[in-house]
Amino acid sequence: MISVMLPPAAGNLTLGMPNRCDLILGRWWALGRFLDLLGHWHDWAIAERHALAAAQRLGDRTAEAFARQRLGFACIRFGDYQIAHAYLEHARSICAEVGDRAGQADAHHALTVTLQFEGRHADALGHAQQALELFTAAGDRPGRAAALNPLSLTSSAEQG
Repeated sequence: MISVMLPPAAGNLTLGMPNRCDLILGRWWALGRFLDLLGHWHDWAIAERHALAAAQRLGDRTAEAFARQRLGFACIRFGDYQIAHAYLEHARSICAEVGDRAGQADAHHALTVTLQFEGRHADALGHAQQALELFTAAGDRPGRAAALNPLSLTSSAEQG
């Protein structure tokens, strides 16, 4: 386990301090990325749970969806696909609720990856197609490319 010192304000998040809270969220997410790169996936999940709690305290639904999505990715890394699926589905739902189409596309893409790891290729194909449609509608070429890769892999797995 990695021990990390957090700024004193991390435990004192309030709705009256959005700039400080945004800073704290950014630090949690930067820490999460660092832990992912080191392969400390359980520690990454802990960091993302703290980011999720901060987003919920803020009442920021978009940040909450992003935290849930990153937490889902952390769970994918250590093979807990059922929990990952729940976090990612909740993130997708929040993104739909707040009208964040890019977030929906990202969540569908992450669900595609999760379902592929589980061998659920038919289910993955549906999410891959939805991700592709949303990325295309948003004019997000890198996202579109990311969605096409699992779409072709999933389609091939379904045929073979």
